Amino acid sequence: MLVRGVLMGDEDAAPKISISSIQALEEVQVKLPSGVRIRINLDRATEEILTALKSAADAAPGPGKVMLHLEKKGEYAAILEPENMSVAADRGWVERVEELVGKGTVQLVG
Repeated sequence: MLVRGVLMGDEDAAPKISISSIQALEEVQVKLPSGVRIRINLDRATEEILTALKSAADAAPGPGKVMLHLEKKGEYAAILEPENMSVAADRGWVERVEELVGKGTVQLVG
């Protein structure tokens, strides 16, 4: 059960909860972002990392369109939007990707 409400109470009285809604967990829908930007430093990206990133995307299909920001420090940057690659970018997925390409490299859009 997901219970939403407000904790109320005076300092001298026992706290009370004013419930505004109750939902079964099966009915709760997580709002996922409509896009995901992943910044990849090409100086550190290996074929193994890119393969693992593709596997992570394939394992979590969803509504978030993936955009790859590829950077070669001081030389160039390119933005790619792979065709047919969209993900369910929940917190766990973002953490897995950041373990691969670095902390702070994933930005959620929408």
